[in-house]
Amino acid sequence: MAMFNHLDQNHRGMLLALLGFSSFAVSDVFAKYFSQTYSITQVITISNLFGCLWMMVFLPWLGGVEAMFKIGKPKIHLIRAAVNVSISLTVVYSFTLLPLADVYTFLFAMPFYAALIAIIVYRENVKPSRWLAIIIGFAGILVALRPGFSGFDPNLFWPVLCGVLIAIMFTISKSLHGETLFSLGFWPMMANVVISGCLAFYSGLAPLSLTDMLMFAIHGATIAVGVVGVSNAFRMTTASSVSPVMYIEMIWAIILGYLIFGDVPNLFMMIGAAIIIISGLYLLRSERLHAKLAPVK
Repeated sequence: MAMFNHLDQNHRGMLLALLGFSSFAVSDVFAKYFSQTYSITQVITISNLFGCLWMMVFLPWLGGVEAMFKIGKPKIHLIRAAVNVSISLTVVYSFTLLPLADVYTFLFAMPFYAALIAIIVYRENVKPSRWLAIIIGFAGILVALRPGFSGFDPNLFWPVLCGVLIAIMFTISKSLHGETLFSLGFWPMMANVVISGCLAFYSGLAPLSLTDMLMFAIHGATIAVGVVGVSNAFRMTTASSVSPVMYIEMIWAIILGYLIFGDVPNLFMMIGAAIIIISGLYLLRSERLHAKLAPVK
């Protein structure tokens, strides 16, 4: 902790991002593992319930009781919660169909989707460098998808859809400046518990062993750590400093996917992922340079 306090603000943010994104990667491993035994809705319900409980445990360090109900824009929170439920259902379903690394390949295209959404929604002026990054990024998606080839897998539609939903979530979150760290993480998870819980109850709940219950508790902790770590990182430093750390998840996906599930990404998927990551880093770098050169208002 003392070493952490000696770091400057930028490096603290990057370290928290590393912790948060790594926690999300471990969380996804748990989700894929549990979805082999339990229904998708039951996995989402129990893991997010434990995530909410962990958030409550650490409520004193996340702003106290006031932070729990301090919601400035309830309508946006409701929309964000609904989108988050869709993301959870889509991503866990993707994990039941595909290797972790394959799913991440298309989730990492989120910056390009977000850039396009910003162009449409906010009518942003687009510099040639951003268009170049977007075009190259989508070229990487096409390489990974291989549409029209015998190797094309229609199941890849789901992680692509999930990437679009995450981009929408990211765009919506821009309107929540000033909201408490607790409310940003707790209420989307609670929405997962309520909606997925209703769906799980309707379809039937499978009994849990004590071992699985303990593992679900750890799973919930990884979700809570991921939400708090990444959200705090984005508050502590610039998005251009934090976002590149996201790609650590691909390294974890390849390592853990191979060790636990025996997944080996194919060559086209890895080439596509590399193109997407490189173009994503280029997009982030160009955005950083644009922000530095923008006139101060």
